[in-house]
Amino acid sequence: MILADMGADIIRVDRKDPFQGPVEPKYNVWHRNRRSVLIDLRKPEGRKVVLKLIDKSDALIEGFRPGVM
Repeated sequence: MILADMGADIIRVDRKDPFQGPVEPKYNVWHRNRRSVLIDLRKPEGRKVVLKLIDKSDALIEGFRPGVM
């Protein structure tokens, strides 16, 4: 949130869950000044998209447990 407030271009990758509706960041103050995409990381196409995003990024912050990424 702080990096976004200071002008960084933030892209949040949310998991696409078929059993749950899309996450609505529109009204959440923690998600301000950032874009969000829904990607299914279990599919090869989804992983390919995320790897392209990472390749063009200056930094990556992830919240998985060690060894998952």
